[in-house]
Amino acid sequence: SDGVLPGCQDTGTAICMGKRGQNVFTDMDDESHISRGVYEAYTKRNLRYSQVAPITMFAEKNTKTNLPCQFDIFATKGSSYEFHFMAKGGGSANKTYLYQQTKALLNPKKLEAFIKEKVQTLGTSACPPYHI
Repeated sequence: SDGVLPGCQDTGTAICMGKRGQNVFTDMDDESHISRGVYEAYTKRNLRYSQVAPITMFAEKNTKTNLPCQFDIFATKGSSYEFHFMAKGGGSANKTYLYQQTKALLNPKKLEAFIKEKVQTLGTSACPPYHI
C-alpha cells in the first residue's frame, strides 16, 4: 500500500497464490518466508489488522498481524516461481446467509429477482461492491 490506502478498511485475509515451476527447487520453508513478508507488509505499510483467530468455541481475538496468511501453491511447468498477493476483506462474513427455498426458484427470472431483493437488504456493514 505504501502510502495508498485500500478502498476498504477491512484488509482481512492476506492471500498468496504461488505458481512454482517443476524445475524450481528451494531448500527452505516457503510458507514461513511468505508469512514473514505478509507480517512485514501489514506492520510497516499502514494496513489495518482485521484477521481474527478462534480462542474458544465462542470467542475470537484479533491476531494483530493479519496472520495466518492463506498460502496456496500450484505446480506448473517451467522454471519460474510467481506470486500473486491479495488482501481479501472479510466484511462479507458479516453478511453471509443461508436461504432455503424450493425448486421453484431455480429459473433465471425468479432467481434474479430473489438475488436483487436480498442484496438490497445488505446495507453498508459489508464492503461493497457486492459480487454474487
